[in-house]
Amino acid sequence: MLANTHLGSTAEFTRNPDFDSRKAGLLEKVGAACGDERLTSFDAHNRVQEQFGDSTSVNMFLIGHAWQQGLIPVSEAALMQAIALNGVSIEANKRAFAFGRVVAAGGSLAGESQALVPVRSEGWRSLVERRAAELIGYQNVAYAQKYRALVERCAATEQKVAGGDLLLTGTVVNNLFKLMAYKDEYEVARLYRSPGILRRAEAAVRG
Repeated sequence: MLANTHLGSTAEFTRNPDFDSRKAGLLEKVGAACGDERLTSFDAHNRVQEQFGDSTSVNMFLIGHAWQQGLIPVSEAALMQAIALNGVSIEANKRAFAFGRVVAAGGSLAGESQALVPVRSEGWRSLVERRAAELIGYQNVAYAQKYRALVERCAATEQKVAGGDLLLTGTVVNNLFKLMAYKDEYEVARLYRSPGILRRAEAAVRG
């Protein structure tokens, strides 16, 4: 049994800001139902957020984690075909699935801190350009250039000191963007007004 310990906001919270979700009690009930020795629980939301900069692919991460443990009696080829047929965020979903497998292969996450694993097929430079383009829309070209400059400085330093897969740089690419493009109510309103947002939302629902 695999449980994500991250709790999202519920309708009750909007009416009662002191609402207690009783997370520990919920986990106890799950453990009692399936057996504590068969329960793996951790904050999947946080793990995906750290690796990819957002949590939109957490469900696919959990599928990959569960599949690696033999909890899903479906072949990997069939799952990859399903992702392709769905036609929504295909590469992102494949990366999340792969990341879930890698984390599961590394053992239990409960109470442990594990290093990030470079599972992205997208090179960090192309990811920087994509993030920078979004920062131009968020503010302006100069703001995006500040982002590029800091990431480039980080990459140059890490390459000189450690070389290899530039794991630190990958983390900076995602988390610096998250910091610089903070999603307050004004930014959310801007995104809702952006061209194509309704088409993407409709495609996601149909998918």
